[in-house]
Order: sequence, then structure tokens, then C-alpha cells
Amino acid sequence: PQSLLLELCFPSTFPVHPPCLHLVRPRLQERSMESSGESAPSTPSMSLASGEDLPVSYGGVLSLPELSPGTWRPGLDLAAVLLKLHETLKGAKLDMSSVRPYNAPNAEVALGATLGLPTVAHCVSRFPVACLERTAMIFPELAAVPPGRVVLPHQCAMEVYSRAFGSSSGGIGATTPDGALAVHVEIKNPANGSRAYAGLSEASALQDSAVFLPSWMQRQLFLKEGDEVRVRVVALPQCAFVRLQPHSQEFYELAGEDPQLLLQEALAPLPALTAGLSVPVELPALGASGAFALRRLPIFVARLEDADGKEILAAKLPAHGGVLGEHEIRVDFLPAADLSESGAEYRERVEREATRAARCAQLVEERRESVRKKRADALAAAGPAPPTAEELERLGDGNSGFELCLRLPNGKQLRRSFAPDLVVMDLKTFIRSLLADAPWQPSPTTGPSDLELVCAFPRRALKDDDTVTSIGNRAVVQVTEVTSSEPAESVDETAESVLFPSILQDALAASAEAVEELNSES
Repeated sequence: PQSLLLELCFPSTFPVHPPCLHLVRPRLQERSMESSGESAPSTPSMSLASGEDLPVSYGGVLSLPELSPGTWRPGLDLAAVLLKLHETLKGAKLDMSSVRPYNAPNAEVALGATLGLPTVAHCVSRFPVACLERTAMIFPELAAVPPGRVVLPHQCAMEVYSRAFGSSSGGIGATTPDGALAVHVEIKNPANGSRAYAGLSEASALQDSAVFLPSWMQRQLFLKEGDEVRVRVVALPQCAFVRLQPHSQEFYELAGEDPQLLLQEALAPLPALTAGLSVPVELPALGASGAFALRRLPIFVARLEDADGKEILAAKLPAHGGVLGEHEIRVDFLPAADLSESGAEYRERVEREATRAARCAQLVEERRESVRKKRADALAAAGPAPPTAEELERLGDGNSGFELCLRLPNGKQLRRSFAPDLVVMDLKTFIRSLLADAPWQPSPTTGPSDLELVCAFPRRALKDDDTVTSIGNRAVVQVTEVTSSEPAESVDETAESVLFPSILQDALAASAEAVEELNSES
């Protein structure tokens, strides 16, 4: 059966910041945009039964409105969100193209982006977004904008350059080796918190108030024409390491024997890279006519590191960061998304699945026990009171009187002497007082009405006011406990709804209590 494996990652700042939900497996087939005439990377898609598409990033991150930073509420019931998502995904059309998992960047790196990537000279603005390629058909001067750059309105662009390269900026702005001005900007979608980093084009829109983004960037931020974005001029760290993943095996056919060198040259025109996004790179390919032409392929940026080896969300490339001379960038590759597994990879995946299945089974059993315990505690709190000291004292020490053999519900026997004037209700009091060291112990919720006593010979049901004398000396009494437990199906249904470790359950409860205290204080 078709199934989706999702992972919910909690940041260290939870519940102040929302967790990140991403798809692990299967990979979704990517929808080509060639039919629309756009030379941009294809996009993954998940078609729902309603006909809508669930937004999924190239790293497998699902952009749910409830988990976006702008709408996140610390007191949100995550279990309810997951169950709602489960219902939404029922009947989804899954196009599985690879068993390879998604490689989403660490969600922690995006949390400190606003503070970790400082704003240059207070340059923060909001604009509606428009597609650069489509606008270039109307304004030909925008067709020459280099790759990986965005275009701002003229007045805003002039103000940015003035602040970034003025004396008040502290020299944050830089120039490229060819003398061009190097400015990096953050484009943020306020609706879901997704971000992309790019260079600022020297060209500007003279008669417009929109920001123009490359179609591949606009699509990966889940933006439509006219949506508002936040534009922030930022200072990016220098890129020291990048881990890349081709979308298809076609990359290997074009890259040849030295893909690292070829990619370094292909990425050189880009001012910046963003972890979790795919960038289009142009590689030389032999055309049908026998002549070489540039072939555009998408490459996913799985991880970025700075010079200290710290994972970062975005980084500038040397040629567009004011760096003169050589600067080494280490490049690592993940197998292409549609590349078949090797035997070792298959065995490793099977082992991971077996471990995950065992862990899920353990969580199910833990949840069942937790549900049963909570229900038992609730019933015990609302159940009958335990025998009083006076009732227990009435039973005597059991050394004299009529000896009775009590056959307990678990099949074991218990022999004890009772005074002849005691009644069956006293026998029930004794049975309810049995402790853990006895051959059998009743449920905490068992009351006198839940116990049935039957005399074995002659067989008859005993009434609460029957005396021990009427039962007889050395008589055998069968004890039955009548329970009103709920069916196991309801326990299983609750247990298998949303599974998480008990330690996380305690943390979620503590977080919810802390949020309620803060709300009450405010």
C-alpha cells in the first residue's frame, strides 16, 4: 500500500518556535515547467483528492499554515494538526519516482537567520512580487540580469546602494573583482516563513514598485504574482563547504569525469546559495546538430558550512563577495534523486525500516499502557472507597471460626477462618483488602457490587446478608470479579492515533502549562 513517512523536528526553542514537518519518503515526481515556456527547475507536487496541491519544497519540507512562524501559536495541539493532515492526505495521488529519502537541512539553522545574518544599514522593505522572466518580455533591459539576482524598484535600489556603501554602513558593502557592486538580499515569504538569498542586480525597475524574482526562486518560496514579500539587505558569511544533490542522472552524463570542477564553474555566476533550495546551473551538452549548447539542470543545495565548519542557512560565493584571489570551496555530492539503490544501500534502508518499525511498536505499547493507566486512575478516583479500619477490624485475625476455601478469579485458592456471625458483605470486604503479596488482587475500581460469591456445594449464589454459618464449615466459595472495562479496540484506536515518546509527552504537557501561565499573567 502507498504510504508517506513524515518527520516532525522540534527545535531547541520549542514551543516559542514551531516544529518543522518534512517528508522523508517517498520522493514525489517533479512536474516539468517546460509546457509553460519557462526554463526553470521542475517542482515536486502532491495532488490531493480535492484537486489542490500540497506545497512541498525540494528538501521535502511541507509548508502547513499552522506551522508557519507567522501564524504559529505555542499552545497549538500538534496531535490535532497531524490527525487533520492525515485526513487531508487520504486519497492523495502519490507519484513515487525514487526510494531515496529527502535531505532537508537542519531546521535549527533557519531559526536564527534574522539575528545570525545581520541587516545592512536598516535596509528592510516590503514589495509585491513579480516574475522576472515574464517582465523581461515587456522591459528588454531586464533580460540581461545575471542569474541568481533580484531587481528592486529604482528608488529603493538607489537607497540600498547609498546605505550599503556609504560611510554610515561601516563598509559592509563590497565590490566584485570586475568592479561591480556586491549586495546580497533576503527574500522572505511572510505567509510561511520560507526564505531565499540572492544578489541585487545593478539594473532596476524605473516605473514599478514590485520586486522581480527569477521564476525558480518565486516557485520555491510558494509565491504567486502580487504576493507580498519582505526584502532585507544582509551580510552573508563566506561559503567554505557545500553539499549538492542532482535532481536526475542526466547530470552524470553531462558532468563527465570531473563533476566537482564543472559545478564550481557552473555555480560561479551565482552570488549566493540557500540551503534547502534548488538552483539552475548551465552545463555544456552536445546538441542534436552536433554543436555544443548549454543545458540547464537543477541542483539541490543540501547543506552549507562556513569557514568554522558550522552549518548555515545561506552563504555568498567568492566571486560576488568582494574576495580577491583563490578561495577554496569544498564540494560534496549526494546520489541523484532518481538513482537506483546499490545492494549496500538497500540493506541499510531495510535495517533502518526494521528499527523504525520496532520503535513504532514500542511506542504503541507504551501508549496503550499509558491510556490504560489513565483510565484506571480515573475510575479509581471515581470508584468506591477502600475498606475502613473498622470494617477490617470486624474480620478478626482469621485464626478461629469457620474455615472457608476461596477460589479466586485467577484459579488460585485462599483458605481463611471467619467468625460464624459474619456475613457475605464481610467476605467481600476481606477480598477487596487483598494486597499485592496475596495470590490474587482485585482491581482498584472493584466495589462490593463487582464481586459475586457462589457456594460450590450445594451450588447457590450467596446474598450479601447470608451468614458464614449458613455457608458451612470448610465450604468452597467461588469468587468472580465483574469488570466493566472498555473494549480493547477503543484503547488501540487511542494508542495508535499519534505516537511520540513518553518523555516528549511530558515535555509537551509542561510547555502547554508554561504557555497557559504566560497567557494568564499577560
